[in-house]
Amino acid sequence: MIGRILNSLAEPRVVPKIFAFAIAIVLVFSLPLPFHLNPEQVYPKPAPQLQMELAKKNIDISYNLAPYNRGG
Repeated sequence: MIGRILNSLAEPRVVPKIFAFAIAIVLVFSLPLPFHLNPEQVYPKPAPQLQMELAKKNIDISYNLAPYNRGG
């Protein structure tokens, strides 16, 4: 009995349908889940516009992870 089930699942025309069904099930159950960022874990940095203004004034800001503080 298990052999028949496994053989029917192994047919090439069935595999994409099973995969699509599995993806649909994952999406149905995962999309409604809330996703919130913890503010204490997010790296604080100024807005890119403020970074550019400070760079034009030659004010050294030490935001190493800030996207527009590349030096030079």
